[in-house]
Amino acid sequence: MDVIEMYRNSHVKSMENFRANIALIPKPTTSEKVIGILLVVIMFVPFAIGVSTGNMALLASLPIGVFLLFVFNLFKKGKFTPKNWVQKDSFVEFRLQGVGILSGGNRMDFLWNDIEVVQLLVDAYDGETKQDGEDTKRLNGSENKIVFHANQVKYEFNFYLENAERKDALKKFLWHNSFESKHVPITIDEHVGALGVAPIELVEEESQEKKPVSKWAIGCGVLFFTPFVAVGLGTLGLVCYQFFQVMQANNWQSVRAEVLSIEMVSSEDSESTSYKIQMEYKYGVHGESYVGERVSFNVGMNNVEHYYELFDKLNRAKVITVFVNPDKPGESVVYKGVTNAMIGILIFSLMWNSLIAAFILPMLFKRVQMKQVLIVVFVVWGVGIVKFVAHVGDIYIADGVTVLEQRDVTE
Repeated sequence: MDVIEMYRNSHVKSMENFRANIALIPKPTTSEKVIGILLVVIMFVPFAIGVSTGNMALLASLPIGVFLLFVFNLFKKGKFTPKNWVQKDSFVEFRLQGVGILSGGNRMDFLWNDIEVVQLLVDAYDGETKQDGEDTKRLNGSENKIVFHANQVKYEFNFYLENAERKDALKKFLWHNSFESKHVPITIDEHVGALGVAPIELVEEESQEKKPVSKWAIGCGVLFFTPFVAVGLGTLGLVCYQFFQVMQANNWQSVRAEVLSIEMVSSEDSESTSYKIQMEYKYGVHGESYVGERVSFNVGMNNVEHYYELFDKLNRAKVITVFVNPDKPGESVVYKGVTNAMIGILIFSLMWNSLIAAFILPMLFKRVQMKQVLIVVFVVWGVGIVKFVAHVGDIYIADGVTVLEQRDVTE
């Protein structure tokens, strides 16, 4: 009879032994964390830049990153995939005489009298919910654990309970076979000795304090994340300042301005071309003449604005309307509204910061779960990709420019 068949028939001998699948709880090492973070960065950062710029080569980073993550998870025997934690051919077997470990057809047996059991924790079945302060926590059934020493070697195994019936069966097995006489420290549902079927005196386990994170690990984490956080906060601060300028410009006064010069400046790379309109216009306020150059509050060149329509409109204009700061008449702008570039920077910043938050927040705050953060990440990235790919909500800034007098085509 193979191991799987033995497991299927284990219920008929519930009072002689109890068998549960071993679960490999994902506890990545420092190197695994670094590799995982680098793979995510390789996958998402170039992809976000590629989406915003239309660079097809950078867009390829997403499937490449997904493939690398798949290979990495496969190399780690799927322990980072939910439910793959449960090892189908590995079991912990509780018996009257001791405990057995079965893995891939191999078996190790330990007698209770020959081992020192540090902890036997029966905590949850798959889907069980428990209160954690004000929050409700959903467990996956692999929180159960046995820890013991044998021949100066420490053995630690998490085991999986798939439903409430299996958990109750293990509790009854422990009760009916009087495990307290074997000096096995048992914890049921975070309460020592609370089997839920009858009062029982059990040896209470010694409290084990969680090892503090070393200063070296904290320093490395801060050093690694600092440039990514700086980029995220920097882009967010830039776009917030630009939106603040737009809000302030709502109170600016409109004046007539004569177009002095205008040209389209472009910059090309291997995949795309970026544009910027450079122009000069002259206007007067309270009898004083000023020369302005600013077209919009967006800074720098980009390829997301409809510059050809705007250039064509301004290039044929002789007199236009510009907006002037009444407190500082030397400050002016042709288009005072929000631009596509500003929205693009905002969405890119939110996408970037949500990804960084997915790593940092669960580390800093115990109540923040990775699952909750990932939901926000997927929503933000979904909205961003739809915006950049489908050009949803694009702004045609040429429509926001008022031409008062056309230039004579013969000039």
